[in-house]
Amino acid sequence: MPIILTLALLLLTVIPAMADQFSLTPSIAVKEEYDDNLFFDVNKDTAKQDVITTLSPGLALVNNTERMKARLSGRLDQSVYAKNNDFNALDQLYDGAVQYFMSPQMTLGATASYTQDSRPDRDIATTGLVLNAMQRNQQRYGLSGDYTFTEKTYSSFNVEYSLDQYDSPKFSDLEVEKAWLLVLHDFSSLLPATKGRGSISYARYSLVDTGIENYGASVGINKSLSEIWSFLLEFGARYTRSSFTGALLSSESEATGVIGQAVMSYGGEKTQVDFTFKRDLTPASQWSGTAERTDLTFRINQRLSYEWWFTLSGGYYINKADKGELSTQVIDQQTMFIIPGIRYEFSKDLNLDASYNYTTTKYNVTDTSADRSLFMVRLSLKHPFFE
Repeated sequence: MPIILTLALLLLTVIPAMADQFSLTPSIAVKEEYDDNLFFDVNKDTAKQDVITTLSPGLALVNNTERMKARLSGRLDQSVYAKNNDFNALDQLYDGAVQYFMSPQMTLGATASYTQDSRPDRDIATTGLVLNAMQRNQQRYGLSGDYTFTEKTYSSFNVEYSLDQYDSPKFSDLEVEKAWLLVLHDFSSLLPATKGRGSISYARYSLVDTGIENYGASVGINKSLSEIWSFLLEFGARYTRSSFTGALLSSESEATGVIGQAVMSYGGEKTQVDFTFKRDLTPASQWSGTAERTDLTFRINQRLSYEWWFTLSGGYYINKADKGELSTQVIDQQTMFIIPGIRYEFSKDLNLDASYNYTTTKYNVTDTSADRSLFMVRLSLKHPFFE
């Protein structure tokens, strides 16, 4: 109910302010997939294979004025499995955001989202962790603000709250509270096209019989090498305090670790490339805790002609945790995925996408591994009204 009320308030904010830019965009997509290992079974002889058809109607509302930007969107994903009909599901995704320009120096924002999903591979591209097909209800709320102190010094803060509830006793519901502050300063007078950055962060992860608090601090730089090349480099440390009060594990611990990220970006007229390295904590509900995650990801978009695009993305994740330090169980696994794809744009509103997704996960604790091949074709149509 809170998410519905929040989105309703956002809608009431949007509609009366129809001014500079307003659009209402309905959409529909049909996706066909072949999955040769639905649940990443380590034994390919017993792995479930299936053809999945997903119908996704959606609606997006955008209204921008001189001082405010507002957006609402919603989508339904009806998935139908050709063989395993018990896994048929109707997933739902809703989100909204408002940004208000208080003054030339200050901007405030708010976000809210609700997701009901059930796909086993829903988190592969962000955490490298595999879930099963149980339903998850996820709520997220955020407040943010930007403030410009001078022409050279800028700051932003974010506060987020999220709640993940799982329809399975094998997974622990997860409540997350986060806050972080970032300060940027332009050092172009000393180093051309260079900005220094410093940040501090706090996060609390609350699960059944588990509480984890994490504090982080980092420093780094943003630098533009040219009009099309840029990079970000950030390095820091974390302090983590964990408390476990369950019947199988009752302990408290403290730990430190290294955090950071490095991003290299290329933005040409026909080519966009991003390479990202990151090290931080990630929630791991299936182990009632968190994991130290190291990931390397990349994304390449190449326009071949006016209608054709080639895409290539991939990633390599390492998730680790010692029992009693960050999790109730030992976590030690690596996940790798790669996704080549093509897109044909019939028009700005009608697109055809096709891709192949190969994912493999190595479970070092049990010395086993699983892999999955996923072939996908999707036709999507959208059209904005009242632009």
